[in-house]
Formats: sequence, C-alpha cells, structure tokens
Amino acid sequence: MVSLGNVNLTALRMRTASLRSASAAEHLPSLALLTYLLYQHSVLEGQPHLLIVPVLDSTSQKFLLLGQVTREFQPPGQGRNAAIYLDFAPLGRPQCGPNDKELWYARANSKSECIMGATQWYTRRKADADCYMSEKFHDPEVHDDKRPCEEHDYECDYNFVRSDGKCVTSGPERIPNTQCTLGTPGEKYMGSSGYCKIPGNKCEGGSRMDEPMSKDCSGAEPVEGAIVHQIHPFPSDIVQSEYFKDSKTVLVRLSDFTIWQSSNEGYTWEQKFPEERFLAFCMHTHTNERAYLITDSKRFYYTTDTCRYWHFGAQALRFQPRSDYLIWIGNMECQTGYENCRAQAQYTSNNGRNRQLVEDYVVNCSWARDEELRIDSSQIICESYANEQGSQLFFGKENALQLVSGLDYYATKTKLFDHVVGFTKFSEFLIVAEYLPMRGTLNLQVSLDGRTFASGSFPPGMHPDSHAYTVLESSTKSIFLHMTMNEF
Repeated sequence: MVSLGNVNLTALRMRTASLRSASAAEHLPSLALLTYLLYQHSVLEGQPHLLIVPVLDSTSQKFLLLGQVTREFQPPGQGRNAAIYLDFAPLGRPQCGPNDKELWYARANSKSECIMGATQWYTRRKADADCYMSEKFHDPEVHDDKRPCEEHDYECDYNFVRSDGKCVTSGPERIPNTQCTLGTPGEKYMGSSGYCKIPGNKCEGGSRMDEPMSKDCSGAEPVEGAIVHQIHPFPSDIVQSEYFKDSKTVLVRLSDFTIWQSSNEGYTWEQKFPEERFLAFCMHTHTNERAYLITDSKRFYYTTDTCRYWHFGAQALRFQPRSDYLIWIGNMECQTGYENCRAQAQYTSNNGRNRQLVEDYVVNCSWARDEELRIDSSQIICESYANEQGSQLFFGKENALQLVSGLDYYATKTKLFDHVVGFTKFSEFLIVAEYLPMRGTLNLQVSLDGRTFASGSFPPGMHPDSHAYTVLESSTKSIFLHMTMNEF
C-alpha cells in the first residue's frame, strides 16, 4: 500500500468515470467483478468509498485501486487516501479468439430478425467464454444482410389509403399529361399499384408490390377544372348511410341486408362480409373512429380506426366515453322455443373480446355516465322486469318494469323505481318517466348524480296527467319537454 496523502479524489473520480464509460464490459470481465465486490464492500457494508482506474486503452489486466483508510487504521502523521496496484495477469486467462465470440441479431420482434428489409448483426463475446478482450475499444460495427421484400416493407402510395389491410385509391389517380390522350374506349395507362417501398428500406427482390399496373383511363383524374362524377349502381335500395366524421369514409346498408364501404367519399365501393346478413350498424357516439355492424346472428363486426381494419365480436350496443367499454343487449334462448326467451345484457371493458353478465329479462341497459353526466363510470342502469321467469315475449303490464341501478358494473344493485316506462340521458341530466299505476299517468323524475331524484314541478294551478314525454334538443343546460297529457 502506498500512501498518497490528501489527494483531491474528486478529480480522480471524474477521470475514473470517464475511463469506465469509454470501456466495454466485455473487455474487462475482471473489472466488472471487482467493481461489484468493491460496491458491496464500500456501500452495502458501509466502508469508505473505493475507485478503480484502468489503463487508458482498456487492454491491460492491471488496475489502480484508490480508496480511503479508516480513521481507526490511519497512520500517525499521514493522510487517509491510499492507492493499491492490482495485476490480474498471473491468473493466466487467455485472450479471446474467434471461437469465443458470437453473432447477435437486432430484432424488431421475437418472430423476425428483419428490420427495414435487412438483418442487422454485431459480434460480441460469448457469455460463458473464459477469456478477456485485449483489443482497444471501438464502436460496434453494424452488419446489414439484405432480405427479400415482403408485404411489411411497403406502405400505401400517394392518393391511396389503408382499408381492411389493403391499399385502395382515395380518389381519381393523377397521371402524366402524355397518357390517356387518345380518348378512345378501353384506353389504358400504367398507374400505381397502390404500394410503395418504405423510404430507407433495404430489401431486394422478393415480393414486388410496387410494380406499376395497367389501368383504364376512365378511372384517371380529369384535367384541371373539369367536372367529375361517379355513378355506382347498388343491387338494392339504400336504407341507412353514415359518414365518419373528419374522414372520407362512408358506410351504407342496403335493403338486401348487405353493407358497403367507401374510403374515398363514394368514388369506389366495396361490399363487406358478403356471407353475413346485417340488420343495422351503429356509429360510436363518443369516438368518431368507431363503428359496429350488427348481424342477425350472435356476433357483430367493429372497427376502431375508421374502417381500416374490421374485427368481429358478439351483438345492440350502448356506449360511454371510455371507448372500449360497451353494453351488449341481445336475445337468449329464442331460437328453439319461447319458454325462456329473454333479453340479456352483458358488458365488456375490451371492446367485445370478453363479456360479463349484467342482467336477464331487461328492456334496456345503459351506462349511467355520459360526457356531461359525470358520475360513477362503473354504474349501469337497467330497465328489468320484476318477475324474471318464463318468456319475456308474453310479459304484460302486470309484470312491472323496474329501474335498477348497479354500481361496480352491476355487482351492487339498488332499485330506484318500482315501475317505469323508460329513461334517457340528456346533457347533465338523467331523466326517468315513472309510471303511477293508481292514476295511470307518468311522473317526471330528474337526477344529476344517478342516485337521488327530484320530481318535476309545474307552475301553480297546472296539474297535468302526462301520458308521454319527448325530450327535445336544448343547449341551455335545461330540459325542454314535449308532453302528451290530459288537462283537468
């Protein structure tokens, strides 16, 4: 041990950190082990801090250990700082050779070693190699092996959009003014396939999805200033159509139970899932990118990205601001007989991939929370029959329709009203039409929290017996009603 006196260790620590950061761990396996032992000694055991200083080029097995002597062992008249010379060469560890190294491939995912059309690999010391790297440290050398082109090496070309996994035109294609000049029927031009290689991709050969295709000139973009129109004859009448907000995508349902989709404002159309019969489709009321296609079976199709991709799940829906949370209402045991035919409500928190039972024998179930009705997001409100037996098809007024609230996704239920004809949500209000059997009229009930309700009050001298309520559109944070009533 050589005493260094009161040396400024701050500068030495900074220099050591710089040297260690410039050294690869594979060059100094002994250094890594020694560093851990010193860490255990100085930090875990509460001993004075120790530092290691290697040779500048990191090729030597010799090190300088810097530390402090405890006050207990400090020689009289000498400083506490000390330096120790360490030499690991006598251990006889050989230098690493080619057989001690291996190839390491960078991976974008666990199933493929291809990144942007090439496999990237480096060399490194094997984990179990008993040797040391005597080479000077240098930045890792990247090796690229080009791979055959595949579908994931391409993206949609200009004027094309992704729809159900394919690139389709978003409108008439622009062509050079030297093509389609004859004006003859059947004239062709070479246009884009809809795909182009991703910029920077290094793949070669393989699938050539970007090769030009021969196309009819009638589908090309007209000259500037010319009026263009497109007619698409559907096989039957249109009974429902909707635009996706802030997009060019349109959905159409026909009277023959088919669904058609256009991703370019009606310029071209594609029939979706021809094997299915669709009864309706629903647009998500809180998220513009989502829609649901309802079939006559136990499943539905849904999109979460404006029809770029479709998925299928199970069937009538209720929405809430959290997009993946849905309530499904469908028929159960109604195909083979009517003894236990009923409507069942289920909820999902992952857009239909898994569902949990809410209630049987319901007429309507809905999330209590809305964009402005900010109450418990797990609360579900259902109109369910008091007697839950037999076939729901034959229930009459004698089986009262109750309004039940369930917290924690209907795990904790509370009956709000004994007899109702319906409920709705408007703005920050939850509105219930309570039925009063003794009078044969309705009573208006309003809540702001889904738990406490107040009866609707009318001007003095006005005592209407209401038989129906219609909530009209209003933007005044008040309820605008149309009432069907008898006045006494």
